[in-house]
Parts: sequence; structure tokens; C-alpha cells
Amino acid sequence: MPLNFVDDFSLRRPWFSAYHSSCFPKTSKTAGTLFDKSVQESVAVFLIVEIRTIEIRIIEMWIVEMQIIEMRTYKLKPGKRSEFLDIFRSKSIPAHAEIGMKILGPFLSIEDPDTFFFMRGFPDLVSREPMKAKFYEGELWKRELENLLMPMIDKYEVVVVEDLEGLVHW
Repeated sequence: MPLNFVDDFSLRRPWFSAYHSSCFPKTSKTAGTLFDKSVQESVAVFLIVEIRTIEIRIIEMWIVEMQIIEMRTYKLKPGKRSEFLDIFRSKSIPAHAEIGMKILGPFLSIEDPDTFFFMRGFPDLVSREPMKAKFYEGELWKRELENLLMPMIDKYEVVVVEDLEGLVHW
């Protein structure tokens, strides 16, 4: 690969130019042979591919990652957690996924056998209400899940947060 490819890449990313120069000084005791130049170019191309791959992953994360998260804590009636979670895992989570909501969890409390926590993700605040409406007004919830799950819940709390730093990975 011609060295001007590396130089072109470096012009658009000044930090890469500094990194490349520190790894491969233009004048060194071993520089000058065809092999040295080939190794430098190969390593530089590898680094460029890695950097481009990371850039693509970052762009994908901005597009794909859910930005609005509901932190949901459920306190169930005594002895109902296992039954609730069986239904939640087998029916509710897949129904959420069909609509485009992501579920992370459930996470079971180690201090209270009747409490668990999960996170429900949305792409943005604007889509949150329509997505929730599609779930809660849907056939599965109205015909089946509401009557099965709601009687098992003692109380629940929801905190809505924005994950601007991409800390949550679905």
C-alpha cells in the first residue's frame, strides 16, 4: 500500500499522524531497507483498519443504542417472583422486542426475595409513549398479561433516565 494512503489518513486525523510518527520515526538506525518500509506500511494499514472499524462501531452505537431508559423496580406479593418472572421472560420480553423496546434484566434482589429490577430502553423520548402504548394497548397485554401479572404486583417504581454517555450496552 502506498505511503501516501497513510499520509492522507493522517491529514484527516492529526492524532494518528503523531502516533504514527512516534512509532515509526523517519530517521532511525534500522530505517531505510525495503523490509522496514514494508513493515511500517503494514502496521500503519492495520492501525488504519482498526481505527476505521472503531469509528464504524461508534457510529453504529449512536444509531442503534437506546438513549432513554426506564429503571423499573417491582415489589411483588410474597412468593410470586418466580411465577411472575417465568411469564415475564417467556411472553413480555419477546413482545417488547417485537415493538423495538430493549429489556436488560431482570436482576433479582439478593436482599428481598420478592423484588426485582430491569431496564427498558427506547431510542428517544419521543418514541417512548407510542411504543409503550403499542405494548399496553396490544392484544397480548389486554387479553392475557394484564390479568396474569398485575395481581402479582404489590408496587412498582419507574425512573426515566437518559443514557447520553452510552453506559448501558444491550
